[in-house]
Parts: sequence; structure tokens; C-alpha cells
Amino acid sequence: MTPNANLERLHDAGVSIWLDTLSRRLLDSGDFAGLIDDCSVTGATSNPTIFATAITGSDLYDQQLRRLASEGNHDTRELFFALALDDVRAAARELRSAYDHSDGRDGFISFECTPDLADDTEATIIQATELWQRLDQPNVLIKVPGTQAGLPAIEELTRRGINVNVTLLFALDRYEAVIDAYLRGLTARAAAGESLAGMASVASFFLSRIDTKVDARLAADSPLRGRVAIASARAAYQRYLAKFAGPEWERLEALGARSQRPLWASTGTKNPEYSDVLYVAELVAPDVISTMPQQTLRAFADHGEVARTLDAEPARADQTLADAAATGIDLAAITATLEREGVQAFCKSYHQLLDCIEGKLGALDRRSPTAQRVLVLTNEDLADANEVPESIRPLLDAAEEVYVVAPTLTTWMQWLADDRDSALVAADERLRTVFDHMRAGGLEPHGEIGAENQVTAITDALARFDADLIVLRLHAPGSEHENWREHRIAKNVRSHFDVATVVFYFDSEGLVVERDEA
Repeated sequence: MTPNANLERLHDAGVSIWLDTLSRRLLDSGDFAGLIDDCSVTGATSNPTIFATAITGSDLYDQQLRRLASEGNHDTRELFFALALDDVRAAARELRSAYDHSDGRDGFISFECTPDLADDTEATIIQATELWQRLDQPNVLIKVPGTQAGLPAIEELTRRGINVNVTLLFALDRYEAVIDAYLRGLTARAAAGESLAGMASVASFFLSRIDTKVDARLAADSPLRGRVAIASARAAYQRYLAKFAGPEWERLEALGARSQRPLWASTGTKNPEYSDVLYVAELVAPDVISTMPQQTLRAFADHGEVARTLDAEPARADQTLADAAATGIDLAAITATLEREGVQAFCKSYHQLLDCIEGKLGALDRRSPTAQRVLVLTNEDLADANEVPESIRPLLDAAEEVYVVAPTLTTWMQWLADDRDSALVAADERLRTVFDHMRAGGLEPHGEIGAENQVTAITDALARFDADLIVLRLHAPGSEHENWREHRIAKNVRSHFDVATVVFYFDSEGLVVERDEA
């Protein structure tokens, strides 16, 4: 599929497009790979809130949790790391081609130190080093908050050769201090004779939250509304250009050092009166990163316009900040509050996540699998008498209960257009057809129309139907009807569900059956 033209133009303007979310559902469904291919996505970020949403809102992690618990692991923080780091490694593999193609300048996935360490320098250094070693991927960034305690951690981690994403930046002065910490780390590493080649760092400047705070202090008709965050980012970019220039930087650059790229975070527009692509379209220039939630990515794909806006009028940005100060806006106090609120919000999400994992462990311990309960996935409307072939029928005949799920199978372009109607109609027809075939053979199935992708459909069905056998009815590999995500469906089901699996399809030579035990 041809990449989206608006997003491709944004990428060609020098902006790296990173996705501001990560989950196993996104990875296993193939949607993450689709965003890389179709939307010029070359990176992704995660944080405690993102993982709290992913893990608490899905059953995709339950099988792995059960296995880890059976191995004697009941420490909730360690269980969180085990779950989340698997997702980060999977994302790093998907992004590796972008990393290689950019010679290590792009293609990164970020994972954050736990937020309870935000004000503990030594603990942050220890945990970040451990996470870096456990992930063992060159295109990973360890997120460290840009708190006062984070500054020496950033310097030391850089000295150790660890890629760092500095997060929760709001203030220009703190941003400069972060750059200085990175430069000191590079200088110390070079002085020790260590290589600077291949290292990467980004500084994540949070935007829309600034305007939310500032706008609340401005008159309703103030021309400064919705402009202070943009002005701050533009001023930050000028400081970036100034800091990574001159003889000292050129000496480090000659040794292989790379600049610490600015990353625009919190780009989802919170005020409905503003453009839904405001914090993307207004900050376009070479060598920056824009991380977008899926809603903002979809909006820019639909109607985003690309022009070099970030450094078009640097004096105007300075004037906007001066005008804000003249109206009584204490930006230093506001950004200090935002930093504290950011740390507290991440801490709250993190503790909710640990509580959820503990609750899931208890629920999994109470489960007792019921024998001979078969879950059937179907994704093709066949009027074929062999819909339940003889080699599969004994499995179903012996079943105490059969549950059928028919995923809607929307494609990325259907999702982008927000058009699911035709897919839902087709799924309903497919489900009825399969019911008819099974009932004609003496079975009494029940079931549901499933979610957009197959792994999610199975996950949702397993939440209602405790199966001990999954039967997958797929298209033949390479057939004209094969869904673009199907090449990974059997692999993902086998790796994420502790349930025996049978895959069958018809090719030019007849029935093909593959079986794997749990």
C-alpha cells in the first residue's frame, strides 16, 4: 500500500513520526506494522499510563502472567517488567529497519524508569542501567524524567553509553540544563576513551498541557490563547540549534556524537476550539520528532498540511513569551507545577497497574479449565460442505461446547476512514453461514462477531468462553482472499494463549491441518 501522502510529506520535511502508544494488541494485530508501512511511523514511545491502559484493558497478557506465576514469580514490579519489556522488544524488532535505514538516527522505542524513582538519582541510574541491559537492543531509549534529580542521572547514563529519552520537560531553562547534562556525559565518555558512535538521545518537550494551564489564566478573547506552548517549542528549537554548534560540539561530533533531538510530546489537542493538528503542523523543521496519539496521526493523515513552521519567525516566539509574562503569566511556576503533576500522574498510573497485576494473579489462580470447550475462529464466508472437514469434526463432535467468533477484519484504510459497516455486515453473514454448516452436521454452536483483528477477537472471546482448544479457519496462504495480517495470526495465538491450537485451510491440493499442543 502507498504511504499516506500527508504523513510522507511530513517525514520528508525532516520530522520523525513516532506513535505515542504501545500495546500487545497493537503489535499482535499487525496494526503497528501497518502504521510503519502506511503512515511513515519510525518510532514509538511508552509510559506508565500507556502500559496501565494496555495491561488493565486487555486479556492478552493473562497467559504470560499465569506462566510467570507458575514459575514462582509473584513480584508485581518484576511481572510488569516481564510483560512490558516483551512488548518493547517486539516494537524494537518492528522498527529495526527504520533504525538501520537512518543509520541509527531514527527507529527507536522508549521505555520509562518507574516514576517512583523520579526524585532519586542513584536509584534511577541503577534501574535505567538494568533496563538497558535487559532489553539489549540498540534502538531502545530509556526514559528518564527531566527533574532536578534526573539531571545527574542523564549525565551518568550518557557517560555509560546508554540511550536516554528525557521526559516530562516543560520549562526552557530545564531544557537547557538537560542539554548541558547530555553534553557533559558525552565529554566525560570521550575523555575516558570510550566511543560516542551509535549513541542516541532525545529531549521530550510536553506541549498541550502548557496551553491548558496558561489558557485558564488568560481572558477569553486573548490572542495568546493556544500560542504559548508553540512559542515555547520554537524558543526551545533555537536553543537546540545554538547548543549543538560551535567548536566544542564540532569536536564531539567528529568523535561520532549525535545531537540530542527535540521531541514534541503531548501533541493531542485538548481544546476543541483549536486545530486538531495544531501541535504538529506548527512545529515542522528538520531533525525533530513528533510523537502523536493515534487520533492525531489519523487527523494529520486526513488534512494535515506541511510547511516549515518551527523556525520561520523565531523573534515572534520570543515576543509571544514576553507578552505572556507582561499579562502576569508566570511560566516558570506553571511549568514547575506541570512537572510535579506529571510525576504524580505517572505514579498513580503505575500503582494502579501494579494493583491490576495483583488482581489478575488472584483471578488466574482461581480459574479451573473446563475440558472439551472449543473456540473456533472463522474469517471466510464459505458455502462449502467441507467447512467442518472430517479431520476436524472429531474435535468438535467431542466438544462439550463450541463457540465461534468471526472477526470484522477491517483493513488499515477502512480504519483510517472510520468505515466498519461493510466489514460488520460481512462478519455477520460469515457467522450465520458457519452456524448453518455446523448445525447441519449435528452441532449446536453459539458465538459472536469479533473485534477488528483476529488476536483481539480471540482475546475478547476467551474472556467469555474458557476454551481448551482453539480452531483457526484461515485463508490459504497467498490466496487472493488472504488478509494482510494473517501471516502472523497462528504464531501470535500459539505464543500468547496457553491453549492447544488447530489451524486448517484449503489450498490447491486440498485440506491442510496443522496442530500444536499448549
